[in-house]
Amino acid sequence: MFAAVVIPDFELCAVLRHEPELHRAPVGLLLDESKKARLHQITAAAAQAGVAPGLTTTQAKARCSSIAFRLRSIPQEEAASEVLLECAYQSAAYLEATGPGICTLDLRGLPLAREDGPALERWAL
Repeated sequence: MFAAVVIPDFELCAVLRHEPELHRAPVGLLLDESKKARLHQITAAAAQAGVAPGLTTTQAKARCSSIAFRLRSIPQEEAASEVLLECAYQSAAYLEATGPGICTLDLRGLPLAREDGPALERWAL
């Protein structure tokens, strides 16, 4: 039995990890600093303001004048991946870093795996 931990918009979450005040603000993540850079990921507040991934910074500003932009940071993603793995190790001894922001846990052998469906559902919450 396996479980997967998936963090949506992982690259953006990694960048905003140290700026918690921006989690509820309109923010767009850029992959580079070029003039033609397009938004890669956005916060929920940015989406509610009409901003979408794929827009240029100019298009995003036209839809939401208060949007903030952040650059993707590989070191911050690596640090966030380590935190994800450390947290996952608390639930299973065997796991795999499946992809950016994704961790697969092998639940075989855990006492929990022998429980009924409702116990597993409670654990997953």
